[in-house]
Amino acid sequence: MKNIFIAMTLVTSLSAQAGGARFGSECGLTDGYHEGSWVEVGQNINLTKASPSKIRGLDTLVKQQLIIAAKLQSSQLHQFDGQEEAKISNTQEAVEYLRQSSDSENLSVSDFRVRSKHFTQVLYYPGDNAGGVIFEAGTTHAVAFIADSDVVCK
Repeated sequence: MKNIFIAMTLVTSLSAQAGGARFGSECGLTDGYHEGSWVEVGQNINLTKASPSKIRGLDTLVKQQLIIAAKLQSSQLHQFDGQEEAKISNTQEAVEYLRQSSDSENLSVSDFRVRSKHFTQVLYYPGDNAGGVIFEAGTTHAVAFIADSDVVCK
């Protein structure tokens, strides 16, 4: 129940931070993302039970995206639940934090396309529904958040 409250609060907060942007209105994701018109392309990395050596072997960009996703999750939990912000300084800490934040310890990084735009998502499950961060493909620029399985443009 606590995770549902956090996820709902996160959606409200992120929407406010996005200047009241409607779900997916600015980044063009939600329509395609929820209607199934997105297509998986490129990498699909399952980190649920990844060993430290697999994590060390990840591409530099993926490592940076994981650290950003973990810091954003930690910041939101600190802001809305009063939890102490996690000290995340490397990819191993980011992966462990996101797995521990996930009810089922599921964590993945995958590339997808909506229409002609390419994205990378870091996806985990802080409750019964998905949470995560969506980046422009090939960058550390977060364009949207996934909270309670809804996509909210940044």
